[in-house]
Amino acid sequence: MIEEDIEIDELEEELFGDKEEGLTGMDKKDLKRIVREFNKSKDKKRVKKNIQKAKKEIKDTAQKKISLTDSESRMMKTAKSFVEPSYNAQLSVSRNQIIVANDICQDGHDAHQFMPQINNIEDNIKLKKKTKVGVDCAYSDGENIRFAEDNNFDLYVPSRAQAQEFDGKEQSLNHDKYEYDWKKDELIVGKHRFYFKYAYTRKNGKKILMYYNDKLKKKKDVPFYFRERLRMKEKMDTKEGRLTYGLRKITVEPVIGNIKQNLGFREFLLRGLDNVKIEFNLACIAHNLQKIWRLRAAKGC
Repeated sequence: MIEEDIEIDELEEELFGDKEEGLTGMDKKDLKRIVREFNKSKDKKRVKKNIQKAKKEIKDTAQKKISLTDSESRMMKTAKSFVEPSYNAQLSVSRNQIIVANDICQDGHDAHQFMPQINNIEDNIKLKKKTKVGVDCAYSDGENIRFAEDNNFDLYVPSRAQAQEFDGKEQSLNHDKYEYDWKKDELIVGKHRFYFKYAYTRKNGKKILMYYNDKLKKKKDVPFYFRERLRMKEKMDTKEGRLTYGLRKITVEPVIGNIKQNLGFREFLLRGLDNVKIEFNLACIAHNLQKIWRLRAAKGC
């Protein structure tokens, strides 16, 4: 036990340097596991190299936790509500279920991946004017909607609250539940009006517009591009909006299901962002070859 404590102290020094870190029980459990693996490992230089790489990644990216086996992965919440080292896969699919672009990123949220993915699509194919683009509610950031308007994309993206409604789920969200007086630039919440006071930026970098009501002495914060969100909300409440968004269920979702279930691709075997991108490319190529062969067979070619 004394030897193990000494090894843990040495490893803490290796991991944290001179920092006085208050380690939780889980942290200590992780450190003991690292020590055990270190003792079992024949290539101790490689283990130390991984530790140094993880330390550098924490310093450069301000991450709280980094995987020693893959320091370029990020801790993300999975579909099963587990938090584990992961990458975020992005797919863009045509109406005939051909993957036209893909990407792997370290961002746990999809909101910032719409514009990069559109750029990836345009690198691969030439889009027609007013191309209809239907995306999941995770991309319903006002900045994405503004980008689509500026670049003449016919975007269809519901808010998370609308997505719950479309899917027949219980309404637990309250996004954009207010009216807006376009002439007076005032928010109408119930019977009360809020006038624009100032704009500010939160710690996470998100730009916010603050509206205020003098009588109530209350404020109402809205996203910087809330007007774009309101226009999209109105668009998605139309019959065309719902039908176009509904196409995702017969275009994108089957592609994801085919890759996971039929091709058995549910996790990455390689480590490192570049290697994972190559691995995902191979899975997407396999899907496309399979799909093209079926489409040609259906046409009798």
